[in-house]
Amino acid sequence: MRSFGVVIVIIALAIPAYWFAQLAPNRDAEALFSQYLGVTALVAMGLSQLLATRMAVLEPIFGGLDRIYVLHKWLGVGAIVAILLHDTIDADMEALGRQTGLMEFAETLGEISLYGILILGVLTIATWVPYQFWRLTHKFMGAFFVLSALHFIFIGKPFDLGDPLAVYVLAICAVGTLSYLYTLVPFGVLQGRAAYEVASVDKTGDTVAISLKPLRGGISHRAGQFAFVSFVVPGKSEVHPFTISAAPNADKTIRFTAKALGDYTRSLGELAVGMRARVSRAYGHFQSSKRGSCDVWIGAGIGITPFLAWSGRRDLVPRPTHLFYCVQSKSNAVGLDELEAAAAADPNLTLHVVDSTVSGRLTADQISDAIGGVGKGVNAHFCGPTPMRKALKDGLVAKGMRRSAFHYEEFEIRSDLGLRKFSGWLIARGVRRFSKTASS
Repeated sequence: MRSFGVVIVIIALAIPAYWFAQLAPNRDAEALFSQYLGVTALVAMGLSQLLATRMAVLEPIFGGLDRIYVLHKWLGVGAIVAILLHDTIDADMEALGRQTGLMEFAETLGEISLYGILILGVLTIATWVPYQFWRLTHKFMGAFFVLSALHFIFIGKPFDLGDPLAVYVLAICAVGTLSYLYTLVPFGVLQGRAAYEVASVDKTGDTVAISLKPLRGGISHRAGQFAFVSFVVPGKSEVHPFTISAAPNADKTIRFTAKALGDYTRSLGELAVGMRARVSRAYGHFQSSKRGSCDVWIGAGIGITPFLAWSGRRDLVPRPTHLFYCVQSKSNAVGLDELEAAAAADPNLTLHVVDSTVSGRLTADQISDAIGGVGKGVNAHFCGPTPMRKALKDGLVAKGMRRSAFHYEEFEIRSDLGLRKFSGWLIARGVRRFSKTASS
């Protein structure tokens, strides 16, 4: 994630503190702090909605889309924590006068948005919830954000809507609302306008490679990028991201390689030549290194897909490169013939197939022995499961590789981020709050 983007987010979250500090004299400090938490939650949610748009302008600021999604989720988690604290700490100020019916309505909107965001937040970090159900319910997150914005507008507060603080928060809310509406536009209207048709469908074990040829101009991409695709076929129109597993070519034919991990990906093998598809622009900043004495590429299972694209470009192998392909069974290794051909044609590329049923899981020691030692001139690029990534990174760094020389993309756009305990706390907190409201 790029530091510049993180700094922008931090500044955006910190700006309200300046105006709240000016309101502090002669105000109830506890209530003022509660209102500050509510405003901070609104800003975080507004920024989170903006990041969810996948607009092209965001990647140069924040980095690859995988990092943007991580920031999107952390902003959401931070907003939930701030909302819960805001709800727990009394925000009422006697100096604001008698509560009106409009203010009571605003409180009701706040309660509805609290429970809605709480439930959807738990569904987001609870990765055991089916993807299709999560994706459907997650669309309502923006609606609860809008209710939170209305709560802010109508609730009693120690400043006017024309004051700089309110104008700033309302501007963020407007950006967030417009971003939410943008995400509701059907795929194929603003995104996914590139029309393709299926050129071939090749199955290898539980993996399917789908080649698509453009019906018009097609998309441009760099080796290792991914795109969102929707097939214009009943039951397969759901939008999913897949790595483009073939190097760029003149006719702009692209290939997606997917492993059967759920009902949707299992059904991709039923696609037939001639079926239509819509494809988004290409995303991602997973690129080969430009410096160093040796490159190490590590693809675990379906994580081999970006390296299938890289191996098809001789210009991406300018120095000795070792590709470690980790598989559970060599007979089901997708693209193995293609990789062997690329290694045979390029003296800089050495392929190592690591069959876990024969030699166990890949270790940093095995990599070091294969490349003749790990030093500061070695760059590593990894695509695979998170636990494996962490183990190999720690092992290679311990052997002398620079930590910054280990490159990767998030293998799963949706993850619990280590927040299973937190989700339990959220559920318990929501139940207590609901019980309190029901009994009052």
